[in-house]
Order: sequence, then structure tokens, then C-alpha cells
Amino acid sequence: MATNLVSSIMQILTPDLIAKIARTLGIEPDVAQKVAGAAVPAILASFAGIAAKPAGAQRLSDTLERQRPDMISQITSAIGGPNQKDIADTGYGLLSTLLGGSGSNGLASVVSSFSGVNQNAGKSAIGLLASMVLGTLGQLKPSGGFDAGSIANLFSSQRDQIAAAMPSGLVNKLSATGLLDNLDGGLRRGTEGATAAAGRMTGAIRDTAMGASQIAAGATRRPMTSSWPYLAIAVLVLAGLGWYLLGNGEKQVAEQTRGLLNKAPDDVAAQMATPNAAELSADLSSSVDTVRTTLQGITDPTSARAALPKLQQATAQLNRINDLAAQLPPDSRKKLASVVEASMPALNSLCDRALSNPQIAGLAKPAIDALRAKLQLLAQA
Repeated sequence: MATNLVSSIMQILTPDLIAKIARTLGIEPDVAQKVAGAAVPAILASFAGIAAKPAGAQRLSDTLERQRPDMISQITSAIGGPNQKDIADTGYGLLSTLLGGSGSNGLASVVSSFSGVNQNAGKSAIGLLASMVLGTLGQLKPSGGFDAGSIANLFSSQRDQIAAAMPSGLVNKLSATGLLDNLDGGLRRGTEGATAAAGRMTGAIRDTAMGASQIAAGATRRPMTSSWPYLAIAVLVLAGLGWYLLGNGEKQVAEQTRGLLNKAPDDVAAQMATPNAAELSADLSSSVDTVRTTLQGITDPTSARAALPKLQQATAQLNRINDLAAQLPPDSRKKLASVVEASMPALNSLCDRALSNPQIAGLAKPAIDALRAKLQLLAQA
């Protein structure tokens, strides 16, 4: 596609908006700009890794389908105001849903370290920028809606741009921690290959130069002997090898850079293929508690608007749990279903109370209906 996602998002982050983010996070504007320059391609790289697997592409598609068309204007209006924290929390929650808690926390840690900000500021910035990335992606929704195939094609077309926008220092930090295995698969391996190739080239040329220098120095110290022609030939061979490595090494680096995001995160795929029943049960209980608390807080149109992102986030989390639960044994699925089934009467009552107010229903009914449908699906063993 013609759109460059990284450029589109960075263009939204005007100097004025960066200054507002910096002020609210207590950091300098140039530091906030560095955070954005690192976080945006890193988030997109992680999404590219998710999109490379059918199940991941569908999960990302479902998340983007729920993005409002006016999401970007809502985010930019909220930055610098009292609602900024809600936007950041929602964005970070969606990122955690898509990447897993360890993936989002690891990403925030590396970006914070790279940018020189504390973990709290980095996490808030990541949340804001994740919301902005998702909002921008949501604006690209095809006329027929998103599906796994369109998501996969979208990110396939963006791989070169994402790789080119990734700061080299950030790539090194991600590679050193192994986080790229869980984010975009091929990026870490490609970077390591390029670094290794560069190291081999440098070493070969250095060794060649040192060898030639030593031989030349030896020649000045002692008379030429019958072994000199062989040493000269060795120097020429090594020099030729060094230049060969240099030329072909550069080609290898370029090829590896172009293919940075070609592979999906195998570690994440393996985790998805073997879900942990206890962890899913804990995640489900936490999601149900979040839903209950959010619904209890809906009392008027203002609180309903504030609750919408949290309800959407909870629905996305329940959708992920449902996908993973389908891979569990029947007994484990029944235990998960019992958690939801026991909570449904109270949750239905809260939903009905909210929808009994016409003003609230006009705002929240689609989100509440989607949430109910997902809960009812999980309640079925």
C-alpha cells in the first residue's frame, strides 16, 4: 500500500503535541520525541509479528474493528488534559492483550531505557502511542472491514518502512534482551546476522592489514629470504578475501535488513499453542472483575463515554481468552465456563441497569452487547 504507517503516525505527533506529552510526563520535549521515535516502529514491529500468524492476524483484526473512526481526534484532544491517563491506560491494556503482559512490559522497559526515561513515564508514553497506532490503523479499515488476510497484507507491505524507522540503538537493546523473538521474529535474527557479518568483515580486514604491516615491518628488519614470495602471495590472497567479504557483506546486510520482519514470533506461537489453564483462569477472573467495576461506574452519559474504551479492552481480552480456551481439555474449559456462569447474573443486572437509561444506551449499547456476547460464549463449556 502507498501509506507509510510510521510516517503517518509521526506526522500526527506535532511539536505542540510532543510538548504536551513531555509536560504531563515530566520530561523534556526532545526526550519525549526520542520516546516516540523508538516506540512507534517498535509497536508496529510487534504488530507485524502478530499479523504473520493467522490466529494473531485475526486477533489484531478484531481489535482494529472496534476502533472508532474519530479515535485519533479523541486522543489528540485528551493529551495534556485530565483524560490522558485513561487513554494511556486503555492503550497499554490493549497492547498487553495483543502481546501478553510480559511482551508489553518488556517493550516498555527497553524503550524507557533506550530513551532515558523512568519506567512509569515510559509505560504511560507507550500506552498513549499504542492508542495512536491502533487509531491510525483503524482509519485504514477497508470497505468490507478487516479480516486476517487484509491485516497480514497490510503489515507485509510495511515491513521495509518499519525496519528502516527502527533506531539502531533500540534494535541492539532489543536484540540483547531477546525481546525481538517475542515481537517480530526475524528482526533480531536479521540484526544479529548483519552485526556478525560486519564484525567478520572488520576482523578480516583488520587481520589482513595487521598481517601486511607485520610482514612489511619484518622486511625492513631483516634481509629478504626465499620465504618472502610466499608471504607476499599470502598478503595478496588475504587482501582479496577482505575486499570480497566487504563487498558481499554489505550486500548481505542490505538483504537481511530488507527481510527484517519476515518471520513470525515462534515463541509466542508456541505459547499460544499450549495455553496454561491456571493463567487463563486468573486472567478471566481479572477480566470479569474489571467488567463488573466498569459497569458499576456507569451512571450517566459522561461516565458511559469514559467506560467505553475499558469495555472494548475487556472484550478484546475475553476474546483472546476464548481463543486460547478452545485449545484446553474439556475439564479445563468447564472450569473456565463456571467462572463466567457464576458471574453472569450480576453482570447482566449491571448491563440492564445501564441500558435502561436511554442516553446511556445510545452510547454504550454496541459495546455492552459485544461484551455480553463474548461472556455468554465463554460460559458455554
